[in-house]
Amino acid sequence: MESEHGRETRQEALGGGIVFQAESGYEHGSMSCPGGWEEQQAMDWWQALKDCARRPEFSQHGKSVTCVALTGQMQNLILLDKHGHALRNAILYNDTRASEEARFVEEEYGREALVRETGNWKGACSLLPKLLWVSKHEREVVDQTATILLGAHDFVTLKLCGEGVSDFVTASTTGLLTDDHQEFHVDLISRFLASAVPCLPKLVHGNERTGSLSPAAAEELGLVAGIPVVHGSGDAGSTTIGAGAGVLGRSYMYMGTSGWIACSKERTRRGGGAGLFHLAHPCEPKLMISAASCMQAGANLEWLRRNFFAGHSKDEAYLLMEQAGASVGPGANGLIFCPWLAGERSPFTDENARACFIGISPSTTTAHLCRAVMEGVCYSYKSLSDTLELDDERSVRAVGGGTRSRLLMQIMADVLGRDVEVVADPQQVGTRGAAMLARSAMGKTMEEECTEVADTFTCDHGRKKVYQEMYACYNQIYRQMQPVFASLASARRACANANSPG
Repeated sequence: MESEHGRETRQEALGGGIVFQAESGYEHGSMSCPGGWEEQQAMDWWQALKDCARRPEFSQHGKSVTCVALTGQMQNLILLDKHGHALRNAILYNDTRASEEARFVEEEYGREALVRETGNWKGACSLLPKLLWVSKHEREVVDQTATILLGAHDFVTLKLCGEGVSDFVTASTTGLLTDDHQEFHVDLISRFLASAVPCLPKLVHGNERTGSLSPAAAEELGLVAGIPVVHGSGDAGSTTIGAGAGVLGRSYMYMGTSGWIACSKERTRRGGGAGLFHLAHPCEPKLMISAASCMQAGANLEWLRRNFFAGHSKDEAYLLMEQAGASVGPGANGLIFCPWLAGERSPFTDENARACFIGISPSTTTAHLCRAVMEGVCYSYKSLSDTLELDDERSVRAVGGGTRSRLLMQIMADVLGRDVEVVADPQQVGTRGAAMLARSAMGKTMEEECTEVADTFTCDHGRKKVYQEMYACYNQIYRQMQPVFASLASARRACANANSPG
């Protein structure tokens, strides 16, 4: 069950097909506000899961389910009272409101020390600045907080079996752990908000049993009380396992609303600077997941669809976008799109960065814009690949919704300069990984090699040369635009104040 999207799936023995799949939207959706606010209601995650489980198609399978395994969105701040009720909306991973608090922590503790000691300090996206923001603006919430959870699946696990836990992968994204990802950095947290330390969750590995399904949850979901609940890993960990990349040296790219490139490496105590995340491995203590992630990947294509193809259904719009992009040659006639709609975190961290087109001319058409947006997303992944210093000779696996676009995957292969292997059922790798981790928790083998490659896109060396020149230009844009982005952020605040009531 993937708590991030309200998606529930059931798989037979690993390697079998999906028996049932459902999705349910959130009643309140994601809530965005000026100033970088991004929130969701935690109870929406639980309600979406219940909505899926109540579908008539699922009822015939419910009583035969033998284990509940989860994965979900990471790096959230979820504050609960002593009864396990959410005290406020969950503050999401991409929320950047706590910029002032992040600067305060960096000035007091030292940014280099934060990067070195946590391995994953990401400024305003880290959870300590967000905790300080809540403490400053909503002190009564902090005073009532009994439990702090870090991911959507943490909250769903609590509802399933009463255990307030998080996993090492999810916790390692928050900037709250020591750089070996084995424990919370109590000294750091205590220095700024000591009251938070007793509220931190117990940490579990992705392949260990967390608890048993409670009678109340079983009644609500139509399942059998007492079956095992496996909290599993945050989405980066389960996706790594499901993509068959949980073994040493294999890399993959994920393209959803956001995206990343990751690979499993031998564990080191190296801090995660220069746009890198070093995450705990879901089940192998001697390994870690090195990842470079972008704030927006498929979100850029969705922006293009909403604003240029609004009169068409979603599927029709994406088909038209692909056809338009295919009608234009590589490089989009010298047009570059920078895909930083709401800031960026790799290869640079800057919440003020914004998307832009560079090179629009009188001959630019909608088709050029479509091609440029696709190429800009691929340039972003190229920068992630460079940050990770991946072996140029090896192919990279691809998973996520973005793999449905054959044009996008071909551009990706040409820009990266390596073959791109799309795995079977690429949108279900997180679910597959959760099932594999659950198998391990039940004492069975995970058999990562069962992950099949469904399609391979081979790099065209002629197009690669064009993209090398375009990418060199792309790489210069942020350095030149950084001071402009900072000035525009100040201007946006002035605009917001001028337009506020009164």
